[in-house]
Amino acid sequence: MTTIPKPLVLLNDWLYAQQSQLTASSSVPYLERLKLVQHYLQKEIYPHVNLGELQHGGGLLTDHGTQHILTVIRRASELLNFPPDRYPQLSPYEVYLLLMAIHFHDVGNIYGRNQHEEKAVLVMEQMQTLLDCGILELQAIRRIAAAHGGTHNGNKDTISILPNRESILSEPVRYQSLAAILRFADELADDATRAARALRALGTIPRQSEAYHAYSESLQSVYVDSESHSIQLRYVLTRDQAKRKYGKASKCVFLLDEIYSRTLKMHFEREYCMRFTLDIVRISAIDVAISVVHDQRSIRPAIDPIAYRLPPDGHPSVHGLSIRDYLPELPYDGQKLADSLK
Repeated sequence: MTTIPKPLVLLNDWLYAQQSQLTASSSVPYLERLKLVQHYLQKEIYPHVNLGELQHGGGLLTDHGTQHILTVIRRASELLNFPPDRYPQLSPYEVYLLLMAIHFHDVGNIYGRNQHEEKAVLVMEQMQTLLDCGILELQAIRRIAAAHGGTHNGNKDTISILPNRESILSEPVRYQSLAAILRFADELADDATRAARALRALGTIPRQSEAYHAYSESLQSVYVDSESHSIQLRYVLTRDQAKRKYGKASKCVFLLDEIYSRTLKMHFEREYCMRFTLDIVRISAIDVAISVVHDQRSIRPAIDPIAYRLPPDGHPSVHGLSIRDYLPELPYDGQKLADSLK
């Protein structure tokens, strides 16, 4: 008998239901603070993040505003909903810190993409009156948010340098687990809602940014399967999208090859982040399905779907390898697919 999935409970909704526990040992109005921060960022900061990056010469980012934040919250909620009654494995205070970190994790892009994960603190410092937090709490939010990207002394391992468990206001906080949940949720949030579709249709996306928007637009579905402990990704490309190359920084790539590259990156992020969440979240594999249709108005397939799983059974995970090293049986690369559709 197939089990009917239970409705998803979003982290912020769960937190509001725990208000009595969140304030049991403190008179701090955490939920009111969270609402004020969210409102301020949505009104004053998020609308200008992409413009700030564009002014600093980084091209046109995919969406880093309100919709992206909502998607990251949803993905974090889905990851933690394993099954729904496991939310208590995070305390209400930890969920509060996680939500605050999600709201701040990308705001540093307003100062430019380079080291944006560290520049979020500049926005936080301008909001200290509104935040009304103690220094330890502000530092915790900043450190959890910053670990979603960048490097530490040239190393991309930005989570293990955080405390495994440390108390704030007499509340134990699992920094590494919270940072890993945010980081992987952010990785899963690069779907079609982030693409500037209207600008793509008008042909006004800067050349160096085309591949990022094309990739996001093609990712039509992200599903966290709690029964199989896997992520299901569903991509859709038209013939024209599959046949052309897109600008990506200083080079050009086929969209299929970009999907291969990004899903392999997601696999490595899954491996990395799950090291810090084994007692809370466990994701074992990523299942990918890519459909190529004739055009936007047609549902007829142009080729048989391309499907694969990462990690492939029995293959050791080694950085530096390409998708073809892992899955030599894949029927196409970008060039071969483009040639077959001519």
